[in-house]
Amino acid sequence: MRLNSLTELAITKLDVLDTLDVVKLCVAYEIDGQRVEKMPYHQSDFHHAKPIYEEVPGWKTDLSQATEPGHLDDADLVVLPGSKLVAADLDWARRTGMAGALGRAHGRGVRMLAVCGGLQLLGSAVEDPHGVERPALGLGLLDARTTFAADKVVRATSTRFGPGLPGPWAALSGLPVEGYEVRYGSTAVGAGVGAALPGGLGFVDGNVLAVYLHGLVENPAVLRALTGREPARPLRAVLDGLADLADEHLDLGPVLGA
Repeated sequence: MRLNSLTELAITKLDVLDTLDVVKLCVAYEIDGQRVEKMPYHQSDFHHAKPIYEEVPGWKTDLSQATEPGHLDDADLVVLPGSKLVAADLDWARRTGMAGALGRAHGRGVRMLAVCGGLQLLGSAVEDPHGVERPALGLGLLDARTTFAADKVVRATSTRFGPGLPGPWAALSGLPVEGYEVRYGSTAVGAGVGAALPGGLGFVDGNVLAVYLHGLVENPAVLRALTGREPARPLRAVLDGLADLADEHLDLGPVLGA
């Protein structure tokens, strides 16, 4: 793929590189014995440009989605992402055996991070008085009941994790976090479930952290607390850089209707 003038690329399908012992990154090109930092523009240079690679160790970890019960056998962290159709996803989980696999992982103490629809999946029930989707029995791994509302919540949110979160999530205690909400309804929890984020945005119970806030791992400090690693630049900075390149190199007037 040829990408003239781009300085960075955010790749969201990294699982295709999971099995590599070494990942080679093209950092420059050699043309007629000279090092060139950017992809050459002219075809006369392009056809005999040689890539210059740097090598980094492969992560040798499966980053793909779990689709079979056995995929959770050796999991260190299970992430249940948002769901557009909670009841249908619960049906799928029970039909495929993933519901049982999640229950076993929970019983082994595997950390479980549930986001938005994932939070609703883990609860005991989803009530739907307005016919948004349909009512459903949850997985029962979190003492929580969700009630769908007629109107969808869509907003950007800045908040902070509560102090003194339990062991598996202790590194998140007190961290500020930015994200966004896209959801129907709200969730009420039992007395044994603690607040992870204020205002009903997040709950914690042992090895389960369930939040309504999307975009958690776009916060470098949160990602470091969850995985022990932090990106060189946050995703927002990379996307802002791509937008700046578009402004610089493209005539956006016809696109924006100016």
